[in-house]
Amino acid sequence: MRYDLAAVFLAAVLSLAAQPGSAQGVRRSNAPPPATPPDASVPNGADCPVAADLAGGIRLTSDLNETETIRLEEDGSFIVRFEDAEGFGVVMRLVRGLYLTRSWPIDEGQVDFWPSMIVNFPVSDAEMPDPVPGEGWDVDVRLGGSDFADEGEEQSYSFGEPDRIAFGDCVYDYIPVTAVYIGAGDPFQDVYYYLTEFGVSYLAESGPVGAEPDLFTNHIRIEAVQ
Repeated sequence: MRYDLAAVFLAAVLSLAAQPGSAQGVRRSNAPPPATPPDASVPNGADCPVAADLAGGIRLTSDLNETETIRLEEDGSFIVRFEDAEGFGVVMRLVRGLYLTRSWPIDEGQVDFWPSMIVNFPVSDAEMPDPVPGEGWDVDVRLGGSDFADEGEEQSYSFGEPDRIAFGDCVYDYIPVTAVYIGAGDPFQDVYYYLTEFGVSYLAESGPVGAEPDLFTNHIRIEAVQ
């Protein structure tokens, strides 16, 4: 989707990050993460976060020292704060841990609430589907906000087969979600990893439709926010 607005608009706001010049101040990796098959037979240790930690927040850290801090809200939505090592990034509201409905840029560590992006879905939060392997969802949305003219966008989500991923010594199940965005610009495709333990996703890769991804995220650590 799109990932830009004075710094970044991650995935649903996140696809723009892969366009030339769109991710101002954010340096995400352009090399795929190393393939390290997690050992499913070894249980997670006591330091690995669980769903109960979402109220206080969990934090993912990448090999480029980017962080994604995720907090569960009382209404069931998630607030995700993505920030790079220099303090640029974006704050997002995700419904069902996947669908972007609002975002604000971060500039040198400070959230700027004036430039914003709003994604208006034609259904309520409760009607948006959870990812189910082998299924999908096509929806037409409207993009608006202080930095965006009202425009339509087609979004198509495909839910893949479950797999496992390791962040250091912590291993979790995830469902890969492929999202295609067709709007005013060139079509873009994002792949999210939906972590079933937490019910929330992060952007794993992004790029133009029909081409190799040119944006990757390699998270190497996960922890509960203290």
